[in-house]
Amino acid sequence: MIYAPVIIPTLNRIEHFQKCLESLEHCVDADKTTVYIGLDYPPSEKYVEGWKKIDNYLKHKECNNSFYKLIVIRRNVNCGLNGDNSNTNLLYKHLKELGYDRYILSEDDNVFSPNFLLYINKGLEKFKNNNHVLCVCGYTHPYKLRFKDNTFFFHNVYCSAWGQGRWMSRVEAYNQWKNPHYFRDSFSLKNLIKMFKVGRRKVVIYLRLCRNYNTVPMTDYNLGTYAVVNNMNVVCPTMSLVRNIGCDGTGLSFHEVNDEYTNAMRTQPISDAYDFKFIGNGFEYYNKNRKILRNGFIGNPSWKQVIKELLKYIIWRLNCKD
Repeated sequence: MIYAPVIIPTLNRIEHFQKCLESLEHCVDADKTTVYIGLDYPPSEKYVEGWKKIDNYLKHKECNNSFYKLIVIRRNVNCGLNGDNSNTNLLYKHLKELGYDRYILSEDDNVFSPNFLLYINKGLEKFKNNNHVLCVCGYTHPYKLRFKDNTFFFHNVYCSAWGQGRWMSRVEAYNQWKNPHYFRDSFSLKNLIKMFKVGRRKVVIYLRLCRNYNTVPMTDYNLGTYAVVNNMNVVCPTMSLVRNIGCDGTGLSFHEVNDEYTNAMRTQPISDAYDFKFIGNGFEYYNKNRKILRNGFIGNPSWKQVIKELLKYIIWRLNCKD
């Protein structure tokens, strides 16, 4: 078994981060896993108190933890979340310099099942030669999906960053698409139809990327769109191995999510198993589950929004000079 390192960027949410790190510490094979924490520098005074609490907590954990290694990288300036020199991307670059061929990424507001690391590491090994698999995700949305006896499934509706295993080679392949013209050059009726099959949200994101002139950040939305263009899927467990506790307005996302959704996320059942076996072929009920995920995904744009984006793209294309 190859034990991929884990990277976790964080800043000031001490309660979220503490639950995240300590649940990871209780995972099977935590004692064989190296964890890299990127503690960003506060961008303004309102973040300082929480940042100090995390810094003090990590000073204690550096000497008292159950990981193979816990390495804390403290930033001297604020790096933020996006861009080549973001906190997350700097962690990735550090692993690349160290020669790793795979890694696990988590945000700082996830709580993990005991078998999370085992599942991700087994998945990274099982699918390492399958270039139609973009990544191995530990999170599964709490929708009424259809399964047989399979313990995992493929789909391409979203690419959740809530606990995700990646191969360096596939990250580097995506990095080519960060150049704006890759998405612009990919536009075709065929690809647009593929986006419609996945959902209206994908159509809107794709059309915006196709008229984008800026570097494309590696967000979960953009990764998922890249996967559809390149006929790739992500791997997910049939029962989620991650619970996200950050849909409460404390982070940079989910500021307008209602209380019902927030409570559903916070209380989502996750596996309590200590083992994981990949059973099935992953394509059981593939089209039905894609439809369920597509219809259930929060924030799905209206048809009016889709038509509006399509008209914007057509007008942009008619006026485009490159």
